[in-house]
Amino acid sequence: MGKDSVFVIFNNASRVFYPGQIVEGNVQLTVVESLKMREIRLTFTGDANVRWTESRSTKNGTVTVVYSNHENYFNTTVPLLQKQANQSDDIILPKGVYNYPFKFQLPLNIPSSYEAVIGRVRYAVVVTVDKPWAFDLVTMGPFTVVSLLDLNKLPNVAYGGTIADEKTLCCLCCKSGPIRATLTTDRLGYVPGEAIKFRAEISNLSNRQMECSKAQLVMKVQYHARRKTRTIMNVLATLKRPPIPAGETDVWDGYKLHVPSVPPSFLLGCKIIDIHYYVMIIVDPSGPSFDLNVPMEVTIGSIPLLTVAQMYGIPSTENVYGVVGHGMLPPSEHFPDNVPKPVMAESVMGGVNVNAEDPNAESSHNFAPVYTYYNWEKPDPNVTFQIVKEEA
Repeated sequence: MGKDSVFVIFNNASRVFYPGQIVEGNVQLTVVESLKMREIRLTFTGDANVRWTESRSTKNGTVTVVYSNHENYFNTTVPLLQKQANQSDDIILPKGVYNYPFKFQLPLNIPSSYEAVIGRVRYAVVVTVDKPWAFDLVTMGPFTVVSLLDLNKLPNVAYGGTIADEKTLCCLCCKSGPIRATLTTDRLGYVPGEAIKFRAEISNLSNRQMECSKAQLVMKVQYHARRKTRTIMNVLATLKRPPIPAGETDVWDGYKLHVPSVPPSFLLGCKIIDIHYYVMIIVDPSGPSFDLNVPMEVTIGSIPLLTVAQMYGIPSTENVYGVVGHGMLPPSEHFPDNVPKPVMAESVMGGVNVNAEDPNAESSHNFAPVYTYYNWEKPDPNVTFQIVKEEA
């Protein structure tokens, strides 16, 4: 014999929405025999949460310190089925399948969805079947909110940038010459699916060999708890070159770093999670010395620069991990007419169990948000990436 079940079914099968849009769908309740209940209620939730723990040693032993913060965007509960005003007995539903439509308008100026272990921005429809003298029947229908960041409205991102730095190596009483690195990008604004073209020059004026040099695209995430901030550096793409002998110069020319499916820069609208992206040149000296790091911040947007978009056609859906597709995009007036519409691709960060926080949830539910993705250039097979496994 089966058991009673409840599901959230969205009219928009992609479950992707923009701020200000209307979320519509149905709650489908399947009753196997008969079901006694007080009510069925629906809660629309949107919030951000940050939480991690750290252990400290004290004279009395080890203590665990919890760091957390929370930001609420909306929390609205409406009844789908409830007793009449003059009804004293509980509701009894006979065997069958029941559908209850719902509709909710999202607020404006809410941040994009984001999911990680330490922090998240999450939007969901939560259904609760309130049963007397028994565990409630609870299910969650998470959905993605994509808050668009238009690169055309940001200053200076259409122009290239150059940054340089140097480091003098010291070994005991012997001082060596410096190592210098210069990094140049063709511009400072990109969208997921694009390739970042860059040039770098590394001069090894020291008397030591450099073990290697690396170019990386890094996603810096800062989680702001009430008493502390924690920073996680996720390496989204890495290229590596061979050793640089003493006195020689190495030039990176014609190289590209591919931008995967990631949330837009800044995570605008959220005050407790910050996201920034950097192209970084790293020079690793041999021996006991710190690396030379030369970072340049770039902006990852949702709508590409018009000058760039005009060079490409309609983005392809081939070879994109977790692609949702053109037809599943919600209608929006936010995209300029002369910009090809993106596909929606699953976050490179992967998914999480969104029901882990609710002990009454029926089952685990892995969910990964999706973001705008312009499949204009295929990733270089020589590029590697490493997402840090966060620990709460």
